[in-house]
Amino acid sequence: MSLGGSCIVAHIDLHSEHSIAIHFGLIDIAGEGYEAPVDDLAIAQKVHGIAEANFIAPHVGQIFQY
Repeated sequence: MSLGGSCIVAHIDLHSEHSIAIHFGLIDIAGEGYEAPVDDLAIAQKVHGIAEANFIAPHVGQIFQY
């Protein structure tokens, strides 16, 4: 299971209404593209039927409110 998939499973198991992805893209040691974690999360959201607004992966400097 990808890290994005694991995050979505935790979101579901914890009955979270909203979640925010953090600590992705900090250090390039994984040998994958900078956007790969966000892409994996988006795929897992679609597979599990989690709305994009319920699990956010903010862009650098993005401001949002709940």
